[in-house]
Order: sequence, then structure tokens, then C-alpha cells
Amino acid sequence: VNSEHTIATPVFVELIKVDAVLPTCTDTGSIAYYYCNHCLKAFSDADGNNAIASTVVAALGHYLVENQYKAPTCQETGVEKHYVCERCNEKFEDAEGTIPVYDVVIPKVAHEPNDVLCFNEEIHYYKCIWCAIELEKEEHSFDEGVVDLKAEIKTYTCLTCGWQKTVD
Repeated sequence: VNSEHTIATPVFVELIKVDAVLPTCTDTGSIAYYYCNHCLKAFSDADGNNAIASTVVAALGHYLVENQYKAPTCQETGVEKHYVCERCNEKFEDAEGTIPVYDVVIPKVAHEPNDVLCFNEEIHYYKCIWCAIELEKEEHSFDEGVVDLKAEIKTYTCLTCGWQKTVD
């Protein structure tokens, strides 16, 4: 009697551990799982008893916080109004996070003189409205002076700012 015997070839099944991948604002992640190289399924346990349908963890989405407009001064740069993701630090022009913005810095501005002419004994000047630094400083330019015979003094008046000095 001739009979053929079929010998079953053993199937080597290896469950490969796959580490979790954290999702980001824009990319999905995955849970930790075991992958079967024979049946191509994912399992939650190392023995392959608990199959899982999906290993995907959804992308987190941006968590946007509004940054208010800050005007520049002569001492500090300013900042355009924008939205920043607290997770990934990406910046956006809109609250929905659809328009990326890369440069939100507003350059410093030049010193800006106020409208009031200031003076002291030596000079007259304007002050910067931002930092109060003295601008456009000039020495006084005096007139010929007026003599007060009674008081025996001569008073000089600056032709620009009106500051007066008296001389005995």
C-alpha cells in the first residue's frame, strides 16, 4: 500500500513588540502593541490572545493661545498679534491655526521727540516720548540782554526756548 503522508511544516509565529509613539499636534501616534508577522494583526498582549482593531492615536491638534499686539518703542521690539500653540510653539496668524506666521517681531522705532521744548542752564532739548532721552540738544543762543539799572543786573534770554539768565 502506497500512501502519501503529508508532514505539516510548523509555522514560526513571532510577536514583535512595537513601542508607543506619542502623537503630535499634526501627526498621529500609536499605542504600544505586539505585531504578529504571520497573521499581520496587532495584539495588546505578548501571547497574542487579545487582538486590537486599531493602534492609531489621533493627532492632538494645536492648543492655541492668543498673544496680544505689543507696540515697539525705541528701547524694545514690538510683537504682532498672533496665536501660539502651547504644545509645539508654532505661531499662527489666525485663531484656527491655519495660517502659519514665522516673524512676529516688530523692529524698534526711532526716538520720537515730544512737543515740549525742555531746558536747563546750559541747553534746550526735546525728550523722547518712549524713553525720555534728551534729543535735539542745543546750547542756548542769547539775545543782547536787557539791563536793569535799578537792580544792577543784565538779563539774557535764549532766542529759541526763552530761558533767561542774569548777570551781575
